[in-house]
Amino acid sequence: MLATALLLLGQGFAVLLQIGEVRNEVAEVRTEVAVVQDEVAAVQDEIAGMRTDIAAIRARQAMPVPPRPQ
Repeated sequence: MLATALLLLGQGFAVLLQIGEVRNEVAEVRTEVAVVQDEVAAVQDEIAGMRTDIAAIRARQAMPVPPRPQ
């Protein structure tokens, strides 16, 4: 009976250690996700800037060209 209780207690501690390890891994993954989200936001900002540049180029191309003086 005592041996069974000690065995279960030991298994309980092992499970608690595994839970702690999993929590640490989850925290690491969340940190990595946050970093990737920041990188994605930076790329999206760059894309928005490029779209603005493209729109400006298209607007300039759409303007009529004044005739050259003769």
